[in-house]
Amino acid sequence: METEKINFRALGEAAIALQKRPPRPDPAQCNAEKNCDPIYCALEFVTKPNLSTAEAAFYLNRRPQTMRTWAMRDGTGPIRPRRIGGILAWNTSEVKTLAGVA
Repeated sequence: METEKINFRALGEAAIALQKRPPRPDPAQCNAEKNCDPIYCALEFVTKPNLSTAEAAFYLNRRPQTMRTWAMRDGTGPIRPRRIGGILAWNTSEVKTLAGVA
């Protein structure tokens, strides 16, 4: 049985090409007219009622683990999330108020 030779250089170049991604939009340039990733859209344009832990952490300049700690220890954080199906949901209006946007 004959084995095929693997061209590792070509595999390396393909892996590098896969790692090159288009740059993410600048948060300052993101507005309601553009179809942006919700993490990078300005908080003023967010209209959904609840945010995920990652989104709330991004807007409040905190780590997601800090947000989870606030949820775990009642009363330690400035806001409290709701649990929807076991997932933490942070009220958008509360996040806006805390961030000084609303």
